Amino acid sequence: MLRKPLFVLMVAGLMLSLMLAACSPAKETSTPAPTQPVTPTAAPTAEPESGAIDNVKDAESAVIRIVAEGTYQYPDFTTYTELGSGSGFIIDPSGIAVTNNHVVTGAGRIKVYFSDNDKAYNARVLGVSECSDLAVIDIEGDGYPYLDWYDETPEIGLTVYSLGYPLGDPNFTRHKGEISKEKTSGNTSWTAVTEVLEHDAIINPGNSGGPLVTEDGKVVGINYAGASQYDQYYSIPASEATDIVAELRDGKDVNSIGINGEALVADDGSFSGVWVYSVKSGSPADKSGIQAGDFLTSLEGIQLGRDGTVTDYCDVLRSHNAEDTLTVELIRFGTGEIMSGQINGRELEATGNLDTSGTSGDTGTTTSDEAPTYFTEEFDTELPNWSYFYFGDENDFDLYTDSSQLLFDIKAKDTYVYLAYDPYTYTDVRMDAQVENKGANDNAFSLFCRYVDGVGWYELNVTSGGLWSIFRFDEADNNFVLLGNGGSNSINMGRGQTNVFTFVCQGNQLSASVNDRLLKTVTDNYFDEGQIGVSASSFQVGTATVGFDWVTVSEP
Repeated sequence: MLRKPLFVLMVAGLMLSLMLAACSPAKETSTPAPTQPVTPTAAPTAEPESGAIDNVKDAESAVIRIVAEGTYQYPDFTTYTELGSGSGFIIDPSGIAVTNNHVVTGAGRIKVYFSDNDKAYNARVLGVSECSDLAVIDIEGDGYPYLDWYDETPEIGLTVYSLGYPLGDPNFTRHKGEISKEKTSGNTSWTAVTEVLEHDAIINPGNSGGPLVTEDGKVVGINYAGASQYDQYYSIPASEATDIVAELRDGKDVNSIGINGEALVADDGSFSGVWVYSVKSGSPADKSGIQAGDFLTSLEGIQLGRDGTVTDYCDVLRSHNAEDTLTVELIRFGTGEIMSGQINGRELEATGNLDTSGTSGDTGTTTSDEAPTYFTEEFDTELPNWSYFYFGDENDFDLYTDSSQLLFDIKAKDTYVYLAYDPYTYTDVRMDAQVENKGANDNAFSLFCRYVDGVGWYELNVTSGGLWSIFRFDEADNNFVLLGNGGSNSINMGRGQTNVFTFVCQGNQLSASVNDRLLKTVTDNYFDEGQIGVSASSFQVGTATVGFDWVTVSEP
């Protein structure tokens, strides 16, 4: 990897090249709706003689788009009322449907849509399982087409299809693939499924809760997670789901206390736990006094989240009955209180306060007498404090400024260019940038922090198609590690569109936002400090042009 200083080039033909080392999730493509979709009146109707759908082409009529509205508290202490979108599928003509717990838990209102019209149907949650990431909902009306479960053991090579509504798009999509692994770990920061299926039928954010089906329309699994840069996608197998779903549709919660949570770990490993985004009204968590924004540190004496997953949390729940009394300890950062109480027992009460001494807000910035530490760069002068590095061929790109804009002009596929600010290293830092997609083809642009030459960096990468990812790049192993990804309708897509992106690197938390809307906060303990910068890439297309209007570097 080469590094070179960058200056504004005033003469045509003397343009420099720059490159972005980022990897983007595979882009979802829409598939046409069936030529004869079911048209609902009071509700979609199934052919009475057909029973369950028996082919993948007709399965669209039993797959639903779920829009859940709720209020969520994030680890950066911001509260958002959001419309989240996921998928699901009907398993009974009465309107019983299956989805993921993380799609619906904590939502105050749930609407369901079908592919062939824009009418919204109300739905209510019957039961959820936090630790299996499953939920069952009941859609108003009846007479719906429905899917049956696959009752055989799926084998490697079995042809499967991912069905659903990715990225909040109301258009139904279907992607073909095959089972690539029969059993793999399902532990994540938000759920702890015992064993899951691995497949390569593309899924994206919004596919969560949608079915993975065979060619005859049988449900092999429920999609819930993926690592798109590796073409690895994961489904909760029908063999694990069916018994749990049977309990959920009877109104029972399974291995749940009623939270929508995620495991987080402090950057120095000194404490860990489960962050509570929202709480289900009337649940054991709600009755004990747990609130959105609480950080559960232990349950029944077991420290939570030590490995960055909810495995410990779910092990405790699976070791007890739903009505058992469980001691819980938590931190309420909003008040600085340390609290203790019981699930199905005594309510929470304060037992102490956080020690905030010594927190002066020092960002750990290495300073210089000549260049500014915090600034707005408008790219209207020479850039002696910046240098670039790249992956690819230096003859395949130009990096230059023109009309107060930093331009990445990339002429070949798989070309990645980075521009780093040299004078300082930052521990905690915030970057904001206004970026314009100036080309017609797919491309990506990035903000990165804690860059150390030969070691690696953290990166927020956004594609012109509306997908985003947060990566850690380990340069020694030449390996990208996906920390979080998704898609957002808040991203203005297409040629000539501009967006303002924000990347905050603070402690062990990395927060990404677009146009003042939070995308995701993730945690990682790998890099402590380093340089900041911007980048662009071309991916699999021949040309890409990206322009940065300005970049602001500030304290978080």
